[in-house]
Amino acid sequence: MDNDKNQIMIDFIKQCEVIQNNPLFFNFAESGDGNNHFITEKDTIKRTYIDGSVEKQYTFTIASYYSISHNAVIDGEIDENIENMAKVQAILDWIDKQNILGNYPDFGEECIIESMEPLTTDPDLDGIDTSVNPPIARYSVGVRLTYLDNSKRVWK
Repeated sequence: MDNDKNQIMIDFIKQCEVIQNNPLFFNFAESGDGNNHFITEKDTIKRTYIDGSVEKQYTFTIASYYSISHNAVIDGEIDENIENMAKVQAILDWIDKQNILGNYPDFGEECIIESMEPLTTDPDLDGIDTSVNPPIARYSVGVRLTYLDNSKRVWK
């Protein structure tokens, strides 16, 4: 199961409309406009039970890259930076909605996913690369997926 978990997560995240329409990279990314980057963080053991089942947390980050504008926000005009932040917010909102609906990736029969939660209510602006033209901003959303791994359970 552990070898497939990353691919399962990639396939699941690709269902998000914002990500469907843009390139998605795994643990490496080009910082091109519209690119998304799936970064694995940790798969940690939170609690081991007497029956051998284990509560785990799989954390990851989705980073999104967008070109930025140097224009001031003017009444009546659309601001590229605000639009870009809204796109990343839509990824966060999609993940939150999947959690509310109980729509989780399938880690197999031996795993029961309990929750999949964004770690913040809004995206982080991690930085801006001004060495390229146009400059590129990197936004990110951290996610924690909590699940019960029953693969080593002694009795059923």
